[in-house]
Amino acid sequence: MSTKTYLRYKQEHVLGLIASPSCNIAADSAGRFAASGTLERVQVWNVRRGLLHASLAEERCEAAVTYVCMGNDDDTVAAGYADGSIRLWSVSRKALITRLQGHKRGVSALVFDAEGDTLVSGSQDTTIVVWDLTAQAGVCRLRGHKDEVTALVLVDPAYLRDAAAGASSAGSAGFAGRPLLVSASKDTLLKVWDLAEQTCVQTMVGHRSEVWALAGAPAIGAAPAGEGLLGAGAGGAQAASSVAAGASAAPGRPGKRPRPVAGEEDEASGSASSAEALDVATSGLRLLSGSADAMLRTFAVRRRSAAEAAAAAIAEREAAAAAGDAGVAAMAARAVQPPFVDAMGSVARLDSGRCQGIVTSKDGRWAAVYGRGKTLELYQARPWAEVKRRVQRRRRRARERARRAEREREAAMADGDVADERNAKRGKRAAASIGTSEFDKRRADAAGSGSDDDDEDDEEAGEGTDLAGEESARPIAGDEWGLFAVVRCPNKVRSAVLLPPDAVPGARSATATADGALPPAVLVCTGDNQLELHCVDDAEARRTALPDGTSVAGSRRLGAISASGHRKDVRAVAMGPDGALVLTAGEGQLKLWNGVTGASLRTMECGFALCVEFLPGGQHAVVGTKEGAVQVFDLASGDMIEDHQDAHEGAVYALDVRADGRGVATGSADKAVKLWEIDTATAGSAAVAAGAARPSLVHARTLRMPDEVLAVRYSHHGEADASRRLLAVSLLDSTVKVFFEDTLKFFISLYGHRLPVTSMDISADSTLIATASADKNVKLWGLDFGDCHRSLFAHDDAVTSVRFIGKTHLFFTAGKDGRVRHWDGDRFVQIHECTGHTGAVWGVAVAPKGLMMASAGADRSVRVWQRSDEQVFLEEEREARAGAAMDAEIAGRANDSDPFGEAVPEAPGQDGAPSLGAAPESTAVGGGSAASVSAADRLLGAISLAVEAREAWTEYERDLESAVRDTAAGTLEERAAMRSTGEAVRPLVPPPAPKLELLKRTPAEMVLDALRAVPPADREQAILLLPFNAALELVRCLHRHVRRGVDVELCSRYILFTVRLHYTQLVASPSSRAELGAIRASIRARVGELRDIFGYTRAGLRFLDRAAASASGDGQAGFLAGDADKGDDEQAAPAKGVRFGRFRDVKLF
Repeated sequence: MSTKTYLRYKQEHVLGLIASPSCNIAADSAGRFAASGTLERVQVWNVRRGLLHASLAEERCEAAVTYVCMGNDDDTVAAGYADGSIRLWSVSRKALITRLQGHKRGVSALVFDAEGDTLVSGSQDTTIVVWDLTAQAGVCRLRGHKDEVTALVLVDPAYLRDAAAGASSAGSAGFAGRPLLVSASKDTLLKVWDLAEQTCVQTMVGHRSEVWALAGAPAIGAAPAGEGLLGAGAGGAQAASSVAAGASAAPGRPGKRPRPVAGEEDEASGSASSAEALDVATSGLRLLSGSADAMLRTFAVRRRSAAEAAAAAIAEREAAAAAGDAGVAAMAARAVQPPFVDAMGSVARLDSGRCQGIVTSKDGRWAAVYGRGKTLELYQARPWAEVKRRVQRRRRRARERARRAEREREAAMADGDVADERNAKRGKRAAASIGTSEFDKRRADAAGSGSDDDDEDDEEAGEGTDLAGEESARPIAGDEWGLFAVVRCPNKVRSAVLLPPDAVPGARSATATADGALPPAVLVCTGDNQLELHCVDDAEARRTALPDGTSVAGSRRLGAISASGHRKDVRAVAMGPDGALVLTAGEGQLKLWNGVTGASLRTMECGFALCVEFLPGGQHAVVGTKEGAVQVFDLASGDMIEDHQDAHEGAVYALDVRADGRGVATGSADKAVKLWEIDTATAGSAAVAAGAARPSLVHARTLRMPDEVLAVRYSHHGEADASRRLLAVSLLDSTVKVFFEDTLKFFISLYGHRLPVTSMDISADSTLIATASADKNVKLWGLDFGDCHRSLFAHDDAVTSVRFIGKTHLFFTAGKDGRVRHWDGDRFVQIHECTGHTGAVWGVAVAPKGLMMASAGADRSVRVWQRSDEQVFLEEEREARAGAAMDAEIAGRANDSDPFGEAVPEAPGQDGAPSLGAAPESTAVGGGSAASVSAADRLLGAISLAVEAREAWTEYERDLESAVRDTAAGTLEERAAMRSTGEAVRPLVPPPAPKLELLKRTPAEMVLDALRAVPPADREQAILLLPFNAALELVRCLHRHVRRGVDVELCSRYILFTVRLHYTQLVASPSSRAELGAIRASIRARVGELRDIFGYTRAGLRFLDRAAASASGDGQAGFLAGDADKGDDEQAAPAKGVRFGRFRDVKLF
């Protein structure tokens, strides 16, 4: 057995990433920090300084971040990952808070509630999961969508509670404290969920294609308290109240009845609909959605009217009475009804492509809409006065058109012209709905806040208007939202977020709205890996022209976070002679990094670089480009000191520096290998080797090849062995030809690959050459005779790079499968695998002493790996790879399964039996994962050890009793006397040997510690995986702790969960029923004690709150000092306070 040991390479830095185009960005309320997803990491950037504040990643997490969301406390960041997991991070502590696992596929949407205690996640697996962050566990899983959930909006109950008081709702008071969720999906549906009942209460089907974006905004255009659309000023309140009471009032003329118009209904008869329209107009929340068309749709969240609530309550009571369910009847009798979401129409966007995302400001004044292009449209929510003016003007113009149509009809009837009469009738019907062509609609909506004439055209572009009904009094989307500015970016917009106007110096725009509001700054994530900051600029040169001849404000770029990353793929990487510098090259950029600290040192402009190497001394670098140029750079100054534009007629695919540091070889697609000498005419060779002189490349010789050259490599023979120095050339015909470097005579040919060799390297002792091919294999050859030592299946896709570690036969390979693997060239085995890349890895580079390794690829990341002191054991690595493959297979089968495939009882059928085949809307949050399986194994091991220890002590006590019975009384008295004198007495029966795993703990304590060690999100799933005997033993161990009063809340929770899980088996056993009775008594007693402590603490806090209020002299008590019989929703929460668990803010002092 071989005793050869290896050391593991661990990831030290991830460089070159700013923001992944597949993930959104989020910012805190002050606009100070912005979070972006960068592969498996969450990067938090200081927007004001443009520097990285924190890089948040778990060590063994390889899944990419797909969605980020900033909490309301501006310190918590929730990140969703491609494997369905969710991690919560603390920005201030730069640490992981918790990990949640509840989805089978990538997380596509996240949203916090107002208090930060609840998180809702949507996924590509079509489900929505509600998480309790205090318990760190899932509350429920909502099913109903048939495709990926793209966006979520949590409706704060305060918007419903603070809605207009003019339209009372029978069910609004009961609903005031219940959360509401609106979800959007690619199945073209918007769904409204009541999270208290865990059911869908409304489905909107107005979209004709996938809904890609959804955002909520407080309604800035909502009417002030007591003012409705049917009146103005003080008279408006009177008019609104009269309308609600059933009286009729003319718009703007309280108490005066309008002159009836033929064909127009009396407003008194339509008072109910007018009151409903008023309720919509004064609602406190607007929803904006975008789909694959060019329309921005708007929705209003409102409460049900009294008539609707009463009718629904009666219907529910009748249905419950018919079903004989008293519980349902009692629930229906409370008449607690959820709100509705009503469509308000749409606004045509300038971009005709599909909508990519919508973001709104905190105050609801602004909404940014962006598609898949390079523009972002900034919309303004108009103030209430302007909204009211637009609605009244539209009503007046509609009334005029109706009167004109009536006069035409009367004239046609008087002339007896039947055809004219029919035309007049058609004109009357057309007058009831104001319609224009699609172009006129888009032009009018895009005009935004133009002149009065433009406003009139915009009003005509609205949707259907009924003069006496609710439609005429209800604002439409064009009334409330208008295009304010267009932000243009040099690259495609992938995500955006709105920042306060004063978040960054210089971002405060001089352009203001009519009511004096300043537009926000816009932070944009573009597709070329950078974050750009823009502000609105109304300068004439920056204004954007619209199709109708008008123009809106443009934008000005303030700056960008771009220095820390490449714009395109990183195609080549090299490491300096000292191993501290890393050089990366891509399309148009050459970047120098400090491999030790991870800092970006220099950025240089170059061509489309395909290969790069350090020149001797590490002060200069040579680059080969796709255009056929060979460029030399001074790394200290960042200047290009030489540019050989005509070096090759085709792309330069490879280059290599000679071992003695005096020459460079370049290989190109023009079927030539050119040998360059480093000019030493102006400086000695020692100075050039030390990097002190300015090198100059002089073309010396050309080696013509029969096919395109893909790779070149020198052997490591020094100046003393110059005659033995070899030059290996890889050709497109899948062969490698080896030449003597001094005479360019052919030496040997290496053939055996089925596809061309993309990379190769020669070991330090020049005895081995490793060739990597697109056929997924790596072959090891001897350079003495050209014999193939071994062919290794290295990767699951084409192998792109191979590099030896200095003075060893160990080497690294990289492939298009995103893997970097470490190999032993003598034993032909894989040592370990370096994972992290999510795209093709184009190159690897190894430091001369092998202490560091760098890899770069298509995901634009540069990963630096450092050799650690951890030993690698090949057998353990093979077992780990086999286990990972098995987990991936299990996960793949779970992901491929239909989430609605299993038959679950949903509702009783006509015969009273449950109907099968339909999935319920709400289920428990389950689903096995590798973490839950390993947690179940650890918990089962602790329970098994506890059972063994208990059985051993039981057997010992039984043997001891038997030994005492068999021992004579005199002997027992003699042993007692010896023990009293302190003499050593040999025990009758030796006690069980202590188990090292217990660590001086009782078996029950060890089980409790094992349960505590399981992450809260995985505990229920781990218990689900336990067999019945182990679950019963878990209940017994936890019951012992409950009786002693140790961690009563935790133990009681999982005792009840386990009992509910195995209730049928437990009640079937008489002994188990007796145990359940004892457990119930213990839990009730201990929970009663906790309830007393809680009540005492709450009473003390209420007393302190009253004392603080009395001492301040304001006469107002805080939250806890309110009347005990009042609900939490009726007590005003103070602005500032101290947080206690899940309670709201409590004002104490």
